[in-house]
Amino acid sequence: MAIDPNEITADEFWKYRKHNKHSEFIEGSIFQLSPNNWMHGDITSELNMRLRAYVKKNNLGLVTSSGTGYRLTKYTVVAPDCGFIAKERIP
Repeated sequence: MAIDPNEITADEFWKYRKHNKHSEFIEGSIFQLSPNNWMHGDITSELNMRLRAYVKKNNLGLVTSSGTGYRLTKYTVVAPDCGFIAKERIP
């Protein structure tokens, strides 16, 4: 899908991301993400598991994995390895 990154917003990026899930949109530019190595996967898996247990035990909100996109601004969407959404901010 051909898109000029200088002419799209985060809303339009969500449509693009349906076709290319391994990307982030930072300050108007699209960045392709590379696969991580096994050590990175092990560490983020452990972090996600521990954080999720704590958040659920204390009813604080949701913990998300690396495939979840977070819209930070009109021109920035990131997909952190592990994310948190406070209970009062869950859509």
